[in-house]
Amino acid sequence: MTRPALHSHRAPSAADDNLLPEERLDAAIAAARGDLWAAAMALAMELGETKTELLLTRAAVSHGFSRGWHHRRRG
Repeated sequence: MTRPALHSHRAPSAADDNLLPEERLDAAIAAARGDLWAAAMALAMELGETKTELLLTRAAVSHGFSRGWHHRRRG
């Protein structure tokens, strides 16, 4: 089975930061013109980007500066 192409993957805006999870899902579905697979894929891509940003932040910010917000690297 062939999956449809993503209709659009827009960058999250500052307004998206204040959305409840249900509203964020509704916005993703609307942006994908009702295509649930495309909406799920866009949200999964956004989550992956967020995880990458978090990993980069962990590497760049010292343990003391973050006051133990993330676990200290061992080894």
